[in-house]
Amino acid sequence: MAAAELFSETYKEARLRFVAGAKRAGGQHFEFTNPAGVGALGEALVTDVALLGSPEAQHLLVLVSGTHGVEGFCGSGCQLDALLEGYGIATDRHTATLFIHAINPFGFSWCRRVNEDNVDLNRNAVDHEQPPATHPDYAELHPHLLPEDWTGEGRETAERALAQFVAVHGYMAFQAAVTLGQYTHPDGLFYGGQKLAWSTRTFQEIMLRFARGKERVALIDFHTGLGPPGYGEPIYTELDAAGLARARSWYGPEVTSVYAGDSSSAPVQGALINATRSLLPGTEVTPLALEFGTLAPAVVMTAMRAEQWLTLHGQADPELANHIKREMRASFYVDSEEWRSAVLRRGRELIERALRGLATPVP
Repeated sequence: MAAAELFSETYKEARLRFVAGAKRAGGQHFEFTNPAGVGALGEALVTDVALLGSPEAQHLLVLVSGTHGVEGFCGSGCQLDALLEGYGIATDRHTATLFIHAINPFGFSWCRRVNEDNVDLNRNAVDHEQPPATHPDYAELHPHLLPEDWTGEGRETAERALAQFVAVHGYMAFQAAVTLGQYTHPDGLFYGGQKLAWSTRTFQEIMLRFARGKERVALIDFHTGLGPPGYGEPIYTELDAAGLARARSWYGPEVTSVYAGDSSSAPVQGALINATRSLLPGTEVTPLALEFGTLAPAVVMTAMRAEQWLTLHGQADPELANHIKREMRASFYVDSEEWRSAVLRRGRELIERALRGLATPVP
């Protein structure tokens, strides 16, 4: 099947195709409906789950799409490819594959990275009973990231302030300050929320339902927006030397670590899949984010800022609003056959490596 045929134009289309693909592959299908409302086309907001293989299998591969909403176009395409082509299905009875489609259906439908409460799911899985972390650098940058005026003098002043921060501290320090996760500005970027979001609670419910008691669990969470265009960077997401070594033995030496400083991503707190280990005591858990590059980092960051500004100031000029929405989508889904084909090749490669890794004897 041509690459373009596996990627959808809307969340609604992606959902219909995923459900059909899961049934065609012979998977068991389950639905989790978000009560927040409806999608951009009036559709229900549903996270769909498909299990292929025996529920009793002791090894489980979990493929997650849409953690960051708009990034779901990529992950959904890879999931559909795995279902229709069959390579996401283990050939041994000891391994099953669990597909979690659109864990953040609101963001997927409305082409936002965040959920219905402006929460970034990859900053949300923290202990909200503890006092929230404070990040002075983000607080300093917040008014410049989201100035009142996006097109005039206010924007120019904001850009100068951000450029000054980068000049003094470096771009990686800027990236870390902005993207680590913050809990003090509900209207800001990379906001982790004040409680577990519906999507986070649903993910945990799914993992407890399907993965509890397993011997080994591997997770691949599909993301876009960082790194070279079309390249899928496998990022080990935990601070765990043994787990990182295992991931590299399965996926290859190109596996990076957010904590080793060799990744396109800065460290984050509250990543969705990182909560899996505490949910499944006694299970060997290997979490991986598969990050596909799109546009230059500065372009992607500007698109995110503009989209958030538009959300906060909805009375923008229609032409400007349409431009911002187009740039947001383009920053997380490249509409080219070359990019889509590269994504599918890499997705297939990593899924097959994960299945082989799960099949290797436990040391």
